[in-house]
This record gives sequence, C-alpha cells and structure tokens, in this order.
Amino acid sequence: MNKWLRLLTQIHIHPLLWLIVAIAVITARFQELLLLIVIVLIHELGHAAAASFFSWRIKNIILLPFGGVLETDEHGNRPIKEEFIVTVCGPAQHVWMMISAFLFHECQIIGDRIYTDFINYNFMILIFNCLPIMPLDGGKIVYLLFTKYYPFHIALKRSIILSLLFLFIYCSVILIVFPFHLNGWVIAIFLFLSLHNEWKNRPYTWMRFLIERYHRPTDEVGRIKKIYAKKDDLLSSAIEKFQRGTGHQIIVIDAGKQVAIIPEKKILKYYFEKSPIRLKLEDLLY
Repeated sequence: MNKWLRLLTQIHIHPLLWLIVAIAVITARFQELLLLIVIVLIHELGHAAAASFFSWRIKNIILLPFGGVLETDEHGNRPIKEEFIVTVCGPAQHVWMMISAFLFHECQIIGDRIYTDFINYNFMILIFNCLPIMPLDGGKIVYLLFTKYYPFHIALKRSIILSLLFLFIYCSVILIVFPFHLNGWVIAIFLFLSLHNEWKNRPYTWMRFLIERYHRPTDEVGRIKKIYAKKDDLLSSAIEKFQRGTGHQIIVIDAGKQVAIIPEKKILKYYFEKSPIRLKLEDLLY
C-alpha cells in the first residue's frame, strides 16, 4: 500500500498545465478544467501503476495539458515487452473512462454537457498521445520498435528524427486548420523543446545505457547476440552495435578466421577503465 501511496507524492504539475489553469480561471471554465485534470491524472497514473508493478525506479510524475511525463531512473535496459506495457497503460485508461462515462450518462448520473465534454477530452487526449512524436506515447512505441531491430544509439537517433518529421506535419496541420489555436502552438513549442533536449542529451542517454549494462548482474543478460568485428576495429565501433534486450559477444575475425570471443562485460570494463577512443579490439587479446 505504501508503494502505491508514494506515487501520489511524486505528482508535479508542469508550467504548461498551470498556464491552462490560469486561462480557465480567467474565463471561468472550472468544470472543463476539473475534467481535464482528472483525465490527465488518471492517464499518467496508469503509466505509473504499471511501472511500479514492474518495480521501476520512478522519479516524478509530471502532469501536462495533453497527458504527462513519467520520469524514471531506467535507461533503456528494461525488457521491451515490459516497457511497452508501461507505455500503453496510459492510453488504455481512456477506454474504461469513456465506457464508465457512457454508463453513468445512460443511468442519468451525469448530465449531457459533462458527458459530452468528458468524452471529447478523453478522445482528444487519447488521439494526441498516439501521435508518433516523442515524448508522447505513440513516439515511445515507435522508439521501442526501433530499439528492437536496430542498435540502441541508432534507434534513438532515428526516433528523434522521425518525431521531428511528424512534429512538422502537426505544425503544418495547425497552421492550415487552426492557425490561431494558442494551445496547439504552445504544445508544439513544448514538443520541439523536448526533442531538442533529447537530441542534445543523446551522448548522456547512450552512456547511461552502457553504465547500466556494465553494472547489471551477469545472470540478467538473457539471450546472446554475436557481433562480428575485425581485430583492428575500434572498441567504440563494436560497442555502438549493442542493442537492448540482449547480451553480446564480440567475435574477433583476423584473416577470415575467428581468433577470439570477447564477452560484453570485458568489453565494457575496458571501455570505462581505459581510453576507448584509441583502444582497438586487438588490445583486449593480449
């Protein structure tokens, strides 16, 4: 019980939501504001509850006008299936909320206006969060797909680039259809700044990914992927082929023959303790 109650103490309201609150106060739209906050809170608690179930290290739950951001101390080494469940548990909340609202409306527990607003807000937040733009849930799912099939640092880079492409499409639609929609432009600016930070922090995200792999127990590695490399290849180029969800063995080839097998732990040990810029795979063989 304490674990679940602790989630409530980690909830924070983003300045964007405070801006919406201020606008609602000025325009006396308290009912709409309350509905929005309830929907956003339940959406984000869906993520948080799933993450807590899997014993993720949750730092903050930040509420935004269109959903929220679950900040964790996980760095890309949780199972993809696990992270997928955590991601979809946010949008999944809208399904039961809309079904419940329909039943309450049919039983005449809530009126037409509240029902209509509640359904519209749920639908808008659900659709918006499914856009393939990081850090929205749709963008996170695309990122998970990329990490399944590509090395981690390549998957991260491609996810950000694809998100920028869809953000451009989003801005184009806003410009053509709703050119004076203030909230739409504020959200676009927030998404652009988020992607800018993701791009700028790529080296740190990559390093945290490697550090977490270096310190995790060997028995948590799971299946092993073989990476073939030449003896004179740089150590850093071999590590750049690391993927999430699997351990690695570097198969060193010289003159067309296998000369050594280097486990992931040894690779990372040398990477962090030596000078990885100049270090070659052959330096690990002698």
